[in-house]
Amino acid sequence: MQGIGEVTKQLTERILLSEKQNIEFRWEEMPLKRAQFSMVKGIIDIDFARTRFAYDESDPVVFTSEAIFRINYHLFARTHVLAADDYQRVVGVIGDQLSAAIAKRHQWRMVWARSEEDALTMVQNGRVDAMIGFRSIEQVLDRPSLSHVVASEKPIASIPVYLVFHQRHQRLAEHASVAIARMKQNGEITALFKEHGLLAR
Repeated sequence: MQGIGEVTKQLTERILLSEKQNIEFRWEEMPLKRAQFSMVKGIIDIDFARTRFAYDESDPVVFTSEAIFRINYHLFARTHVLAADDYQRVVGVIGDQLSAAIAKRHQWRMVWARSEEDALTMVQNGRVDAMIGFRSIEQVLDRPSLSHVVASEKPIASIPVYLVFHQRHQRLAEHASVAIARMKQNGEITALFKEHGLLAR
């Protein structure tokens, strides 16, 4: 199964090419901080799959008006999952800025683990009240060592993800927004995610 990054890259190409733009793609993998710096300095033209948390309002960037998909965050707890406000000590994976933002909103005392499996093991062993993470990690719960951990049925947060353009590409961002809306309506985005074993968020 291909990762969400590869599928989003394919989706970005479809969105931009659907508007018959004369675009030549050259992809470069960058960590978030380097991508932010490169975008603000005008070194790169597009940053894909970013939330509104990625850039400050003063940065010279334009977000598409339409999100390409949403990232659903769920709580994972022992036996059954209570309401978010019933938890105090919650674990997340190191580096997950969205988990940190959600935790701040609920005033949880956060603990950080190196991996999703480490975080789920902390829940299983009662070292924390719950874990926050993507619903997709539920597949890890099939392991006997995590037999008491369950996922919340509904997401605790659903975060929209956008294409981000340097402000010199304002018109291209507008074209992309139209294409995203059309591809949502005709089911193309959902079909692409399903094709790669992922559900469109």
